[in-house]
Order: sequence, then structure tokens, then C-alpha cells
Amino acid sequence: MTLTQIISPLVSCQALKHLLRAPPRQITVLEADIGKQCYSDFQAGHLPQARYFDQLECTTPTAFIPRGLPDMNCFEGYLTRLGISNTHHIVLYDRSPTGFFASGRAWCLLKGAFTEWQQRAPTDMIIKGDGKSV
Repeated sequence: MTLTQIISPLVSCQALKHLLRAPPRQITVLEADIGKQCYSDFQAGHLPQARYFDQLECTTPTAFIPRGLPDMNCFEGYLTRLGISNTHHIVLYDRSPTGFFASGRAWCLLKGAFTEWQQRAPTDMIIKGDGKSV
């Protein structure tokens, strides 16, 4: 059984606490935010083992697109410097009131998103219906 098969796409605080205490796995926790100015919040306190993920790293702002997509080679290097490879499972969080502002953008920057999940996940791992509010 792979790690993907035993971990839900949405990880509760309790489940993450358990995962971080379990034997070493290829799990990386990222606090996603937009810009280096938010790093002081990260330094003031963050989840255990979290790394700060600046989504503006490797981007070149323009007048029309201030927060564009990163340069692919630079972005791959940035992820490598954070200690992330394509074998890691990533847990994203942010500090927004909903917990899904910066982390949502970070999720989209990483490979696949929902389309890849639909193509590769077992059919019982695609949930339909209203689901639970978190």
C-alpha cells in the first residue's frame, strides 16, 4: 500500500500530527504565502517541520500580471533547495482565515492538480457529493 492510498487528500490537524510523529516518510509540510514580507510571520511560529514556500520566488512581475507563473527551471531549483522531490507528498497550509488562499495557488503550481488525480487515483479515491465542511 502506498502513502497516497492511506492519506486523504485533505489532512486534518490530528492526522498531520500523527504523520509527523510516525516513522520517516516522504512528507513535506509547506507554509505557502505570497512574498518574502510574510516570512516574519513564519519565523514567529509555524507547524512542526514546515518550510516556508514563497510563491513569488522565480516569478517576474509585469504591469499586467504582478503574480505570474514561475520560470520552470528556477522553480524546480527552488523546490530542490527546499528539499522537495517528485517522490514527496506535500501538505500545504496558509494563514488566511479560510486556510486556502495562498495554499490554493501553491497547489495549482505543483504537478497535476485534480485532473491528474482523476486520471491516476483509484476510483474509490474520487469523492462525489457535498462532502464535509472542514
